[in-house]
Amino acid sequence: MLKEAENIELSFDEAAEALEIEKNNPRFLDLILDLSIMRNDKKSAISYLERLVENNPENKKIEVWKEEIEMLKEREE
Repeated sequence: MLKEAENIELSFDEAAEALEIEKNNPRFLDLILDLSIMRNDKKSAISYLERLVENNPENKKIEVWKEEIEMLKEREE
């Protein structure tokens, strides 16, 4: 389980780096949005969903992500 969490964190960091290069790439936004949900990071998930909706409003997964984000609990930092 720890290894899986480490992989999610590494993948999230790599997706964030990719988005620094291609800020509005829908594939990277899709990936980092999924990873944000896996990390239970509601704040990031909302932020990336907003960017995805701006850049790829026809994405068929938007409503599913909205529901998944709604179910996330706020992270205690």
